[in-house]
Amino acid sequence: MFLILTFSFMLLFVNFAEPFDTNNDGGGYIKVWIKTGIVWCGLLYFKTEILSVFNKLNKWTIFVFWILVCLMATLLIIRTRKLHYIKTILSDIVNIAMSNKFFAIVCILDIIIAFFTVPYNWDSMTYHLPRIVHWANNQSVMHYATNSIRQVASPPFHEIICLDIYLLSRNRDALLNLVQSISFLTNAWLVFEIAGKLKCSSKFCKVCSLLFLSMPIAFGESVTTQNDNLSCVFLLIFVYYILDLLHMDHIIGDGKDTYERVVIMSACVGYGYLTKPAVSMGMLMLAVVLLAICIIRRDSVIKLLKLLAVSAPVIVLIILPEVVKNISTFGALLSPITGERQLVGTLNPRYLFINGLKNFAFNLPTVYINNSDRLYADLVYKISELLKVDINAPSISEDGRVFGLGGAGNFGHDTAINSTILYVSIFCFIWCLCRKSLEMFKRFYTYIVMLLFVFFCAFVRWEPFVSRYMLSYLALFCPMAAVWLEDMSQNAKNIFVKNYSLPVVCWMGILGITMLAQYHGKIAFQEGMARSERYFRNNSGITKEYVNACSVIENLGCERVGLMLGEDTYSYPIMYMLKHDVKRIEHIAVSNETQKYEDLAYTPDCIISVGDLGDWTEFRNNYYERIYAGEALNVYREKLSGLSIGDQSRLL
Repeated sequence: MFLILTFSFMLLFVNFAEPFDTNNDGGGYIKVWIKTGIVWCGLLYFKTEILSVFNKLNKWTIFVFWILVCLMATLLIIRTRKLHYIKTILSDIVNIAMSNKFFAIVCILDIIIAFFTVPYNWDSMTYHLPRIVHWANNQSVMHYATNSIRQVASPPFHEIICLDIYLLSRNRDALLNLVQSISFLTNAWLVFEIAGKLKCSSKFCKVCSLLFLSMPIAFGESVTTQNDNLSCVFLLIFVYYILDLLHMDHIIGDGKDTYERVVIMSACVGYGYLTKPAVSMGMLMLAVVLLAICIIRRDSVIKLLKLLAVSAPVIVLIILPEVVKNISTFGALLSPITGERQLVGTLNPRYLFINGLKNFAFNLPTVYINNSDRLYADLVYKISELLKVDINAPSISEDGRVFGLGGAGNFGHDTAINSTILYVSIFCFIWCLCRKSLEMFKRFYTYIVMLLFVFFCAFVRWEPFVSRYMLSYLALFCPMAAVWLEDMSQNAKNIFVKNYSLPVVCWMGILGITMLAQYHGKIAFQEGMARSERYFRNNSGITKEYVNACSVIENLGCERVGLMLGEDTYSYPIMYMLKHDVKRIEHIAVSNETQKYEDLAYTPDCIISVGDLGDWTEFRNNYYERIYAGEALNVYREKLSGLSIGDQSRLL
């Protein structure tokens, strides 16, 4: 059933293909890929929201929907006489792969590692995957009662895509990593095309893709169920299209191509907001820059208003369902977890400077400088002391965490250090400042992406996992680096800079990809462990308790399970291990904003609790006896109903 998603995308792709797109260099295909992706995402998203209203979101309704999409797309292909495009497209794919063997191997390798990697990161275990299971059980993506508020508060778009894959894969998670993997490879393609728009030669466009593919945070996330590679896709598409509008000699028109570009950019704003609001900040800044240029160019105000009239409804239509849910649950457009908590809590310039310095220093540790993590961390501490700033103040540090830098060579998908792209970008930026070139648009792009990164570093609150949020902005550095590396190879007077800058960067990129593939490949192909145990790779100390607790419930034949879990509890492995034996599993005794959605008539057969409730506990006039006790989990089984704790004590 899963293949229907692939077929629907392929058929839509053929529909958007044009004769001039079918060429062997692949240059025309990027726009077809973008249009197909935007439309496919729109169909999936609005189908999900509509079916959710009626609680009819299940594998059969989804399957029928995509069958209809495939039938309509096929009819359009026949009507427009595009059947012969399929053979041409397949031939071009083979030719492109053969002429870019290294990148083809990296693509295949990443997809294989993603397929065989069992999700194990904290985010996936606590809220990314649990929300998918709850949606599947509820047959709706509407908010529900949960003890982990992130399950409803976090932006949902990535998981909405995963939901279709999950349901059409018979409630399995083996294919869910592919969303991030395909997004990762799409990003490598997009930065290649953006570099091309900056007039880079094909060789240096490939260097641009190499830099992105070798970014540890991008590669690491490509084999997980997180969402930063997907959000990066929307930012890069936005940049790809807005570059055409930022030229001083480009007066905005009101033709079909302009409206199409604006609709796609607007959709990216909406999808980006629903995936990772951090990328919306970059899009907003670029939109402000575009407006300023339009004013300087004296573009027609009437045309701009027309485009705004098209753009605004697209954005509103996409984000409206989630906004309505958030207002209903939290009374705000975003929950505090995904809104104000991620931004700094002060506008004091000294604190903003230190926060920016902390974030900027995150990617500075490198294996080429001994103890560089300690060196740079000490430097930031000394500067904060000099400016009399509390470096760990909650306003510039998540939950007041103590500032520190990770060790060089960190490839984790939450905390990966991306030193190569940062050092190369700094080197290229300095070259740009020193180079007296007439390539003004290349300079303009360089200043814009550097400004975006500095703005991000200053206003996004530091945390040990900030590397994930940086992914999209680091990706924008790749075309900038390619531009100035090419300029160096042609114009540098220093022989070493001219002849060796490119080989050194390529060597670092290839070495980086090799080490990343080795690191994540070992995790993917780890043997000797059951799948349920591999979910706990980052928290192996609790594996035995979770497995034992679920075994107790299975042996007792409990069909209704109540979850009294904490915010940080690994709830997904519980759901995975119990999915074949339990008919219903719900959060109970909810005490946050989602308690309004709790089913007050639900009485579970047993309760899983992270807290010690004693040997006996009462819930909704039912009495439960503890049958399993552990440090991480306790299991309670229903014993008697209709009696108070006092009555039970007398009976005992």
